[in-house]
Amino acid sequence: MGAGTALLAVAAGTVVPASEGTVRAAAVETTITVHADQPRGAASQHLLGVNHHYDHNGFGLWNQVVDAPEPEVVAGARRAGVDSLRFPGGTVASLYDWKRGIGDLEDRPCQVDGALRGDDRRPPIRDGLAFGSDEFMRFVDLIDAEPLIMVPFVNGTAADAADWVEYMNSPADARGNPNGGVDWADLRAANGHPRPYGVRRWEIGNELSHGSQRFWMAARAATAVRQYAFGDDVTVRGEPLGKDCDHPAVGSPSDGGASQVFETLYWPLVGRSVRVTVARQSWTRVAGLAARGPRAKVFTVSAGAGKIRFGDGTHGAIPPRGATVRATYRLVHQGFFDFARKMKAVDPGIKVCSAWGTNDFLDAAGRRSYSCLTTHVITSFNVKEGGWSGPLEGHDEFMVTTAPRRAKVARLLEAKPARIPLWLTEFSTIRGDKAAFPGWATSASHALHMATLWGDFLEMRLPWVMSDDLLWHTDRAVIGPSPDFVFTADAVTRQALVPMFTAGGKVLASGIQGNPLRDPPDARGTYRGLAVTATRAPDGGLFVMVLNRLPSRDLTARVELDGFRSRGTAVVRTVSSASFADWNRPGKPPSVTMKVREQAIQRGGFTHTFPATSTTVFRIPAA
Repeated sequence: MGAGTALLAVAAGTVVPASEGTVRAAAVETTITVHADQPRGAASQHLLGVNHHYDHNGFGLWNQVVDAPEPEVVAGARRAGVDSLRFPGGTVASLYDWKRGIGDLEDRPCQVDGALRGDDRRPPIRDGLAFGSDEFMRFVDLIDAEPLIMVPFVNGTAADAADWVEYMNSPADARGNPNGGVDWADLRAANGHPRPYGVRRWEIGNELSHGSQRFWMAARAATAVRQYAFGDDVTVRGEPLGKDCDHPAVGSPSDGGASQVFETLYWPLVGRSVRVTVARQSWTRVAGLAARGPRAKVFTVSAGAGKIRFGDGTHGAIPPRGATVRATYRLVHQGFFDFARKMKAVDPGIKVCSAWGTNDFLDAAGRRSYSCLTTHVITSFNVKEGGWSGPLEGHDEFMVTTAPRRAKVARLLEAKPARIPLWLTEFSTIRGDKAAFPGWATSASHALHMATLWGDFLEMRLPWVMSDDLLWHTDRAVIGPSPDFVFTADAVTRQALVPMFTAGGKVLASGIQGNPLRDPPDARGTYRGLAVTATRAPDGGLFVMVLNRLPSRDLTARVELDGFRSRGTAVVRTVSSASFADWNRPGKPPSVTMKVREQAIQRGGFTHTFPATSTTVFRIPAA
């Protein structure tokens, strides 16, 4: 790593002093070459998706007073080119019960937070539940995007998942009822949407390959992945029970009241397997409480919902105030292939993806057929406040970490069967140093990190990519939090990419000669100053995306268009700011902006100066 005074090559024969690290340039002129006659495969049109959450009314997306999405969010999502949305979210939705999220708002019960929060509990989500399946689809339709639904795997059954497919996709008022019981399509119609939604893409579970998200599954990955794939019969021992969607690690104590109902974290249960202790004393499971006396230490079980009910002091004893209630029970849980089979029986046209996006699942699945594999590409800086020396180290970390993220995806692409497509249903950055770099999560540097990976994933010909959350309670999202809904640097960059990333066509071979190499003083590793991705649109024109990843130096380069003749003028969209650390703040003019202008194209190419920390997209028409 470099230190002290260094030299930065801006163009051939020109150097300027730089104290923030070493940038090494080749002795030759920096030249970008696009090979217009060397297509590498189809360019996807589904790379600008987002993750989104159901809770907090979709983090302010849904206005429950007027029962509609906030107009600023609709406009921002359309402007940013959001082409797909994932629902009901990631970790927070791991225990989501979709059947509790439909119908009249006042009738929607609480949900259990899938994340283990700082006070060592899975807390209840009782408010802000207006953004359910129907509201999600209303928003998707308004922004002309494609939906993807994450089906929680930890709870429920394959039949519950199939019911969700029926609710979303089956025709109402039709003969038959695919799963029996409730006619979910007719219920959807009664809830205001007679026409099927036609959701084509589904995935089972969220990040279950992570040790922290296994829930009832084994800690050992080799065992857990088989439980995910094929299901298992497991015994949960001594679980401290919660109440009303609240699940502290120590359990919810008895309040001494009559007819208390406690809940297991997982369901459905094998009813006859349930053993319960109250303050360490065993109580007896019975079929009903009506014939029991006031001192009878008994309980009943609603196995399907995982509910344990106690008496009222007349019919069955009341657990003493402050007592902890624990349960041991069997959980017979179906696996991914059971879920997929049941769901496809309702709608054979859907794609059901395995969300265990590692080689472990590939090994467990063997030659079995399935629709797709999903994975997440999360860059966790995992630094404590003060861990970065300042914003510059943060910028360099953003740039250095793109190469290993690309390598991870490349390894999975190589390992998976060719017939199974790989989708990314979330890629983002987390745990940066807000003290050292206050706007890190929505800065120009962050947007450039994302643009680098968007270009990589386009070149890798991934068919489906979803990235950051659309909204969040902080600025770590595509659109800033309510009530300002700031159009972030990430959103501006997406806006610049929209023409290229929606055009389709073919990905082209390209390369850079004389590309400067930066060796930062603090970040581990080095990175190249420029990155390029090119496509040929169906109309024959070219799109060329060039990123200048250096923090504070412009770069001039010659762009050669090999095998291509142009009409003479390109449209250029450039996203830049005065500083890599800039971010768009509420109540102030935006610092990270997009400028659109024209560029003359000479015979065979052109020369262009790329601002520091910038994304530039050229639209070059064919002759």
